Amino acid sequence: AALAEADEVLWLTGGRVAARGTHAHLAAHVPGYGEAVRAEQRDQT
Repeated sequence: AALAEADEVLWLTGGRVAARGTHAHLAAHVPGYGEAVRAEQRDQT
């Protein structure tokens, strides 16, 4: 929930910034981020 409210989110891969943007943008356009979001949502239900 906190990520959805953030102005900017950084997605790290291998210790480097792989993508940056809003939660909605990353969830829609960055496969690894979107997969992590969906996995977290499944775990919470």
